[in-house]
Amino acid sequence: MASAFVTGANRGIGLGIVRQLVKEPSVNIVIAAARDLTKATDLKAISSPKLHLIQLDVVSDQSIADAVIRVSGIVGDSGLDILINNAGILNQARLSDNFPKSRIMGQLEVNTVAPLMISNKLYGLLKKAAVKKGNAQVANITSTLG
Repeated sequence: MASAFVTGANRGIGLGIVRQLVKEPSVNIVIAAARDLTKATDLKAISSPKLHLIQLDVVSDQSIADAVIRVSGIVGDSGLDILINNAGILNQARLSDNFPKSRIMGQLEVNTVAPLMISNKLYGLLKKAAVKKGNAQVANITSTLG
């Protein structure tokens, strides 16, 4: 049996992945993260004993640390088998627009730095699963908008 953790699970690709994972017989734990669980109505509507919802703001070091503690408590000594870094944003702008550098840097932080930081902080749980079961996987997912 496997465990999976999906970031950005409140809509779009992430929500679709969660919906499929809860149906997958080989997956016994699905951890779905969203920045604001109060707004994640479609995610909260999924009814499955496999599903665990956690809050995660991928650009907050404290939120990442809190999420790692929660994930660790859920997966226990088995570790984490699959990490799916899906959270992302798009700040659309044209070269002719007058946009601040901070807007682009914020997008880069969410879409590129955050997946690396989350993978790094969950490395111990991924390694634990790899040692016990032979492998663990990290998938970084984006759409063309990201």
